[in-house]
Amino acid sequence: MKQFKTLLAMVLALALTMTLVGAALAATPTSGSITVNPNNNGQTYTLYHLFDAHITFTETPGANEGDDPTYTQAAITYTLPTGKTLDTTGAQWFTVNSNGFIEKTSNLTDDVMKSAEFRTWAKGFGTANATTKTATQDNDPNVKWENLPFGYYLVDSTLGAFVGIDSANPDVTIRDKNNPPSLDKSITGVKDENNANDGSIFNATDANETSDPGQGSNEHAIAQVGDTITYSIVIVAKPGALNYVLTDTMDNGLTPPEAAGVSVMAGTTDLKTQDAGTGKAATVSVSGQTITVNFAQAYLDTITANTTITVTYTATLNDDAVVATDSNDNTARLTWGHDNDSNYTTDDSKVWTAKIGVNKRINEESGDPLAGAGFVLKNSSNKYYQWDETSKVVHWVDSIDNATVRTTNNTGAIDPFEGLPNGTYTLVEKIVPDGYNKTADTTITIANANVTADNLAQTATVINNAGSVLPSTGGIGTTIFYIAGLVLVLGAAAIVIARRKAEQ
Repeated sequence: MKQFKTLLAMVLALALTMTLVGAALAATPTSGSITVNPNNNGQTYTLYHLFDAHITFTETPGANEGDDPTYTQAAITYTLPTGKTLDTTGAQWFTVNSNGFIEKTSNLTDDVMKSAEFRTWAKGFGTANATTKTATQDNDPNVKWENLPFGYYLVDSTLGAFVGIDSANPDVTIRDKNNPPSLDKSITGVKDENNANDGSIFNATDANETSDPGQGSNEHAIAQVGDTITYSIVIVAKPGALNYVLTDTMDNGLTPPEAAGVSVMAGTTDLKTQDAGTGKAATVSVSGQTITVNFAQAYLDTITANTTITVTYTATLNDDAVVATDSNDNTARLTWGHDNDSNYTTDDSKVWTAKIGVNKRINEESGDPLAGAGFVLKNSSNKYYQWDETSKVVHWVDSIDNATVRTTNNTGAIDPFEGLPNGTYTLVEKIVPDGYNKTADTTITIANANVTADNLAQTATVINNAGSVLPSTGGIGTTIFYIAGLVLVLGAAAIVIARRKAEQ
């Protein structure tokens, strides 16, 4: 019995702390209460009655005349509830002695009581209280069951973590030191086809994103079609972790990696290769646009302190990417506990890509459109834009002869140069329509960390002036026409004079 009484004071799963509260009562207590505090906002707590308790109390008179006496536990015994018998699993840990009282066996260690096996048995054997308690804020004072029959109880939460087990004798507070796992997703790299840094990475500013762990740090980028984007997902797993599943679903403008390209590390430990029971600690699969990481419960059961797990992978911005103010998103979602529909957290990352167009006009901005003008685009490294129709990516080439030419249509517009990262660009008129002068080069800058249409969807108005007649030397030019005209004039005058003389 001493061993069993000691059990009641054990620190249980997930740093369970038990505090007995001696309540001032006017008569010997006949019922008790169990409070969970601290507790976690949004979590639902369920109480399971395992055994009946029989308590005798010692009465202590009030300190002053007229004060109510106080009662403290003097002795406690436990019996099976009416109609219940220990099953084979429960008999590993508890036995009924010759007096009908329950005692623990030597198999019931602290580690066993923290195990998923014990929690599963206790919930199946016990009787769930009809009233569950959902915390509407952290440390909600209403997560409390009152007027409970004296007994031995288990408290479980939708986190999946074993909150605690204790007796209502008469009032007890159980500390839920479990916390939901945290999730923080960021972009850690943008690389071009030569593995050189490209584009830009910057912080989220949207209020819905900055409320996430990490405060929106490095969750956005501007990149080029064909760039590889490196993502990092940091999970802080908590003791008592249950049913952790991570998914990351991306838009069609991002090409996901193969499963082999997804890294899952806990410090220096590769969870994809670490054994956990009959399988690995983490398994990765990729289906369509979704990466899924399943964590083995056998591994989660070994977590006794906050553990940082980092998932890393690269995705490619492809030719299905939306351009300008629409972003190419992917969303990480971590679910846990008994109810994955209720217990989850998410974090987004967004990638934009830009475009540059041309508005070709004659003589002035309000002039008529001009068709047939051909433009190429040059970057700040004096390389020219080339769209690779086979690989569907942007290349930058040294020679203007190999550059992609965009030609103005009857409205003066071109098919824009799309899939651009931030940077400074120059529009060069390579093909000049007949009868018009070549326009000067036009410089355009796509700024970093600016995802407005004015920045990501720029159109340059380019003016072509009509050619003028130039003077010439060394030829007869118009002189012959002047002479011919003079001869005709002189001839006509001579005829007039001759007629007048004839009439005289």
